[in-house]
Amino acid sequence: MSRKYYTLVVHEDGWWNVEFGSYSRAEVRENLDDYWYDLPKSQYRILATADDQAAINAALRKLEGGRWS
Repeated sequence: MSRKYYTLVVHEDGWWNVEFGSYSRAEVRENLDDYWYDLPKSQYRILATADDQAAINAALRKLEGGRWS
């Protein structure tokens, strides 16, 4: 059975890019605060998905509006 997985994605150069992931939302938030502290809220998302690559890819595809990098 899959567990909830949290992924930090940052919007750069017109695309959403995966920067960090963890089973702990607090750990993802800590990474955001440590490395992306000056980033406006509109430029990042913390995605909650199943813990498999296909689920993360589907969430990214949705953010991209169907486009895929």
